[in-house]
Amino acid sequence: MSNLVEAARFEAAGDLRVMSVGGEAAGEQAHALVLQEDISGPSVLVGHGAEAARLKISVAPSGRVKLIRAVAELFGAQSLMELAAREEIDILDVMDLCDREQIPYEFSCVDSNEDAALRPVQ
Repeated sequence: MSNLVEAARFEAAGDLRVMSVGGEAAGEQAHALVLQEDISGPSVLVGHGAEAARLKISVAPSGRVKLIRAVAELFGAQSLMELAAREEIDILDVMDLCDREQIPYEFSCVDSNEDAALRPVQ
């Protein structure tokens, strides 16, 4: 079960992008760090073939500290919440960061056509 808080809302050219950050149960006592991006508008229709999509990454508990350190070092942000509030940053930037720093995460995407993709933690 996710516990997300809206970090930012961006609107441009008919598109809406909402960034949310929070935690999610990932085991008995551990919680994953979650970044979620909800997008809708004309660009989503072109890019996804749907009116809206939800993209989400869940960083494994073992990668939380490493992610926060990398966010601070590479972006100068003190938290994932602060990073998500920057309009120039999207979920793909955080995925690239995780890949570069070898931080384990799961990626999922569901669109308004009910098409879904899942990339489990590797």
